[in-house]
Amino acid sequence: MTSIDYLVLAGGGGGGTRHGGGGGAGGLIAGTNLAVTPGNTYAIVIGAGGAGGVANATIPTRGANSSFGVVIANGGGYGGQYSETAGA
Repeated sequence: MTSIDYLVLAGGGGGGTRHGGGGGAGGLIAGTNLAVTPGNTYAIVIGAGGAGGVANATIPTRGANSSFGVVIANGGGYGGQYSETAGA
């Protein structure tokens, strides 16, 4: 085997709190005929989903990237944060 088909999915972003928005979906990359060399090893990274926000305490975080060799899917963006702090 000298080529493969692939599907790489990244982690989704964490959602905001209360009236904040939801996190974005993780990126997706799919393809065919990616050249590989028999006997070689290829790094695989699985990106985690982002943490959701906690009201007036922490903001949500974005999802982590995932990769297979040189193919990289970007993590999703975090959702909007709601704050009850005046002037925020």
